[in-house]
Amino acid sequence: MYIRNYSKYLCVFSIFASVAAYGQVTFSTNSGDGSCPALTTIVSSDVAYTYKSEACKAIGTASSARIENGGSMSNAASGCKVRLKDSAPQSVTLCDKVAFTVTTSDNYCPAGMRLATVHEAVLFHSQACDALSGNKWYIVRLAGNGSMSGPGYQCVVSDNEPSKLGNSLCVNK
Repeated sequence: MYIRNYSKYLCVFSIFASVAAYGQVTFSTNSGDGSCPALTTIVSSDVAYTYKSEACKAIGTASSARIENGGSMSNAASGCKVRLKDSAPQSVTLCDKVAFTVTTSDNYCPAGMRLATVHEAVLFHSQACDALSGNKWYIVRLAGNGSMSGPGYQCVVSDNEPSKLGNSLCVNK
């Protein structure tokens, strides 16, 4: 992942401080250890920490679930603990989905949607980049004057793009 002009420490602080603003993430579990269905991704430890309550609910009655890079997250009865490494086999994998939509205008999202934030583009980088896969040379507007380039430009996220852009990256409110 390439991030330009962006402080990872600012990102982490702001993500934790703004959890309530992210209502468009859908969590689910998939049977087996380490795979998610098409159009979803394995939850990262950052997402598990940021959306701890919501992610934990999705685990349901399973004792724990696999997350990205060999980690795991326990169920609510075990305190929703996130482990960065866990060699124990898992019966389910925790998956997430964020529906990103590309529009054909700068700083514009249709009714019921808003501009994706720089934080969301970083946190859900692979899904945001996938949304641009059919438009690999696009550079899309993000909230707060940010931008993200398409796969042709390596999906770089920037927190300051003063130029007018032809497209925007949106998420549900």
